[in-house]
Amino acid sequence: MKEPNTTMKSRNAKTSLFVPIAFCVFVCCVFLSMIFVSCRHEESKLEKALKAYQKFYKRNETLSADLLLEIQISALTGYDLSLQADVVEAFKELEDKEVFPNLINALNNHNLITQGYAAEALGELGDKDAVPHLINALNDNDNYSWVRADAAEALGKLGDNSAFEHLINALNDDESLVRSGAARALGDLGDKRAVPALINALNDSEHSVRWSTANALGKLGDTSAVKHLINALNDKETLVREYAAGALGDLGDKRAVPALITALNDKENRVRWDAVDALGKLGDNRAVDHLAKTLRDRNRVVRIHAAAALVELGDNRAVSVLIDALNDSDEVVRLRSAAALFKVGGKDAIPAAIMNFKDQELSRQLRTVKILGKRGDDAIPALVEIIGDDEHNIKTRLHAVAALIKASQ
Repeated sequence: MKEPNTTMKSRNAKTSLFVPIAFCVFVCCVFLSMIFVSCRHEESKLEKALKAYQKFYKRNETLSADLLLEIQISALTGYDLSLQADVVEAFKELEDKEVFPNLINALNNHNLITQGYAAEALGELGDKDAVPHLINALNDNDNYSWVRADAAEALGKLGDNSAFEHLINALNDDESLVRSGAARALGDLGDKRAVPALINALNDSEHSVRWSTANALGKLGDTSAVKHLINALNDKETLVREYAAGALGDLGDKRAVPALITALNDKENRVRWDAVDALGKLGDNRAVDHLAKTLRDRNRVVRIHAAAALVELGDNRAVSVLIDALNDSDEVVRLRSAAALFKVGGKDAIPAAIMNFKDQELSRQLRTVKILGKRGDDAIPALVEIIGDDEHNIKTRLHAVAALIKASQ
């Protein structure tokens, strides 16, 4: 008889434990629901302020002081952090000096998203009174690295050289986000004194810093960086090679041509098409045959960029390959190749260039006709043929008449 009695006691003990636990759960649920209701009140308040802002902004009116105060209170004290950040982000598009103190307050907010948007907004507003506050945010190691990086980039956009040394120092920060933000900022700042430090940063252990640095060096326009960017074309990270190719195109130094030609064989599509673009910008005819081969690249975007680059170079050695590209499986490649033929091809290239004219959309037909009008006498037979073909859209034929008049002048 002892076993059943023991079992009964065990059940009673479990029941006695369940009651207080259930009561605690109930109290917690009530407490949480009260918080939720309070949060919803703040949310609706914030949503109301945000909608009011949008209404005034669409009408290009200045916000009233009361409404600004409402947004500030909601943004800085509301419970909904995502909406809080939305309000601060909205400040970026509001050209009103009264926004400035709101953003300074938000820069010191406990919410990292809000702080980040505040830093961005201060950079967009262009008020250099923000520079000391952004420098403090950059140098405050208690801030999240994301916030410090946004502060750095904002300083670059403001273009105040008082931030220069702080940004140079930030290139050696322990956080890679801060280092990459500083590199991008130095590119925007435009001070060539940063070039030696940025060249060193091309060897940073983090690829995000290296590609940000390559991009910055392209913006600064100092050709002393060329050989270092050429080396970066061999970086193990795709983004670094990609930005190095773009920077070499921006710098305009033809010493980069052989290395960029080699980069046309890179395994990554993005690197190949950035190398193609760079060669187009450099305008060196040593690249013509290599770009012509790239018209057969396995990636359609690379082929499209190759046709555009050949237009930039304007060398008629590419004509035969461009004619072949008129049969490409991709419509955009065909159209770009036709446009290239109009520029680099002679009189005999025009019939080939308009071979697929009927298959083009109306907007593209009109662009083709406009290009033909610029070719002078060589284009007259093709334009006459378009005008006389009643299968063409009447708008196309009318534009062809205007192009014919221009070509005949």
